Amino acid sequence: MTHHQIAGPAGQLSALVWDGRPDATPVLFLHPLNTGAAVWSQVATATGRPAAAVDYRGHGSSAPGPRYLPADYAADALAVADHLGWPRMHLVGGSIGGAVAVEIAAAAQHRVASIACFGATLHLGMPETDLAALLAEIRPIGIAEWFAHNAAGLIGPASAPGVAECLHQLNRDRDPEVFEALTRATFAVADARPAARSLIRPLPPVLVAVGTDDPTCPPAMAADLAAHLGSEPLVLPGIGHLPMLEAPEEVVALLDKLYADAET
Repeated sequence: MTHHQIAGPAGQLSALVWDGRPDATPVLFLHPLNTGAAVWSQVATATGRPAAAVDYRGHGSSAPGPRYLPADYAADALAVADHLGWPRMHLVGGSIGGAVAVEIAAAAQHRVASIACFGATLHLGMPETDLAALLAEIRPIGIAEWFAHNAAGLIGPASAPGVAECLHQLNRDRDPEVFEALTRATFAVADARPAARSLIRPLPPVLVAVGTDDPTCPPAMAADLAAHLGSEPLVLPGIGHLPMLEAPEEVVALLDKLYADAET
């Protein structure tokens, strides 16, 4: 794995890049909100393919930006693919990364070999009162402390150990204003349904997987995403919102099958 700094559409972007079989179609990994490229490390290493994961604007080591919608994150991710010279790639998104994958496909469908979404939906639409209450709960104790207390609630009973601590570490030293801006954009504003409806049929192979214990994007939301992509959701027993951290071996097996189907 190597670390790259890339000029993005809204500022400097940080990305992790993995080597792999030179004859294999590469994989572009898209992380959940308020995490970072590193959440995909175990999965990306195990795929054996060339792979990359970007810290979206306002996340990890990437610079903040003026907007934080899925189309903006898609532009960041495409900048990484362009930097690496990838004409075609598999897309793998977690949570908001699923909507980002759909926006990438809407912008450059000819470059997409397959789409895999884990714990994802196209539109959350959290009411303003609920969002205001959430942010008011976070402000007095700080972002890292809130995640220390609440990360376990995102994780299912079949999760690998250490996932909650990983979330805590990823949210240390966050800028509170940027955190609030991108959280508000994702939970209240983001809507990738128009992008999904604009996709040209037939679509490339699609996988939509969701954990039975996902509190953020539960199976009903995943079913809506799958319907927009002409697919059926695959339910993962005992898994919460972050399958790439909770059950990386299972995620790799599902991706290997998807790629076999896409490349035959």
